[in-house]
Amino acid sequence: MTLRARIPARVLLAALLLGPATLAAPRTAPPGHGPAARRTRLAAALGDGYALVFGQPITDTVRLRPHGHMMYLLGLREPGSALLLAGKRAPRLPRGRAIAFLADGRPSFVRFHGFSVRPGATTAQRLGIDAALASSDTKPTLVDLLARWLPRKTTLLVPGYRGPDEGAIRWHAETVVRRLRGARPDLRVTALDGHLGALRAIKEPGELRAIEQAISKTVLMFEAARTHIRAGGREEHVDAALAAAVRRARSRAAFPFIVAAGAHSLTPHYFENRGPLRAGDMLIVDAAATHGGYACDVTRTFPVSGKFRPRQRAVYKVLLDAHRAALDAVRPGARFKDLRTAALGVLRKHGFADGWLHAVGHHVGLDVHDPGPTRLASGMVIAVEPGVYLRQDGFGLRIEDVVAVTDDGYRLLTAALPRDPDAIERWLAR
Repeated sequence: MTLRARIPARVLLAALLLGPATLAAPRTAPPGHGPAARRTRLAAALGDGYALVFGQPITDTVRLRPHGHMMYLLGLREPGSALLLAGKRAPRLPRGRAIAFLADGRPSFVRFHGFSVRPGATTAQRLGIDAALASSDTKPTLVDLLARWLPRKTTLLVPGYRGPDEGAIRWHAETVVRRLRGARPDLRVTALDGHLGALRAIKEPGELRAIEQAISKTVLMFEAARTHIRAGGREEHVDAALAAAVRRARSRAAFPFIVAAGAHSLTPHYFENRGPLRAGDMLIVDAAATHGGYACDVTRTFPVSGKFRPRQRAVYKVLLDAHRAALDAVRPGARFKDLRTAALGVLRKHGFADGWLHAVGHHVGLDVHDPGPTRLASGMVIAVEPGVYLRQDGFGLRIEDVVAVTDDGYRLLTAALPRDPDAIERWLAR
């Protein structure tokens, strides 16, 4: 899934949603891994400050995907959660050093929303934290508690929630932080993104295995869609095949699929998936499954007729060379801009540089566009996705693979899906 061209970032302060939450199935993590170890590392980075992290809000119409921060630090999947964490050198709060705020515990509320985790000592013990409290609109509210508990002139760090898909959290964040600042003007509120992004970017072995499982399920999705890629078909048939396959794999889509044929392939973020597959068209399929909350992100471009036309093949081979150049630039210490420069050099040589409309790649993990620094390090997992969109030719092309950054380069995780044009034609003909 393509990442937008860089937008000027404004640091948006975070806050809470005063609603419910649920616990992921408990797993035993090896020493140094898992939510408890991650909270310990984050507490060390906080020093004498405190972190406030939030999950997705509750809505009446949309079941939002679990937010990566809460999955990473608490293993909570359902919306409405919040975590207050004291830094390693910070004074202990009245209810402990790690406190979760969960759903209103009223049975009618829990039953209506289908939540299974309730506030209380049992949940706190399962989560490995000091307290699991209810959050509701009654007194005292979370703002009241924070205003009462936090030491004077302390630092409170909150995530920015500035992504295009985080508007619901952002709205609550700005509201609650504004109220907290009104009650406690002495507090220093600053961004948590650097600390938390750096932690999440380096994947534990279990996280990498989960991403690999998500990729295996994604391969099954593409296989299921393959027989629907033919002239006379429709984009929605391919979309439906992807959706059915991800359900059969007991998984969920990592994001809304992109199935873009013909002129639709000129739009990197085309989500309508309601158009014909015509002979001679190119078809971009950008789709992915999840496993254990972890996502992947894969894009392939196919000739609808089963064979590339000469012009299509020529442009595709250039893009494939650009893609390989970007992959060859992946190594510890490289930056995303180095990958872009490598790919852009190939495209510019052939006159296609103006046809690239988006970023070269992004981190992958609990979120499709996971947080992380621009400089790569061993242990990171990233997507690499150059594309060209040639309006004069009436088609767009994109190739996206997921790789694990290693000590001496990278390991390609999505090699099971063909990229070479001859291999793609053979795959389609099976």
